[in-house]
Amino acid sequence: MRRLEVSGRSTTDLPYARRRELLEELELTVGRVQVPPYWTDVDPSNCCAQSKTRHAARR
Repeated sequence: MRRLEVSGRSTTDLPYARRRELLEELELTVGRVQVPPYWTDVDPSNCCAQSKTRHAARR
C-alpha cells in the first residue's frame, strides 16, 4: 500500500485538509501522478452536478 510520507513520517494521522495542503506543495501538475482538485466548502450535490457538466463537455 502506498501512502504519503513527508521526511519519512506518515501523514495518515493528519487531518484531510492538512494532507491536501502537503500534496499541493509538491506541485504535481504533469506526468503520471496528478492530484485532482477538491472542495470542502461546496454542497456535495452541487459538486456532483458540476462534475457531470464538465465530464459531458469533454466528450
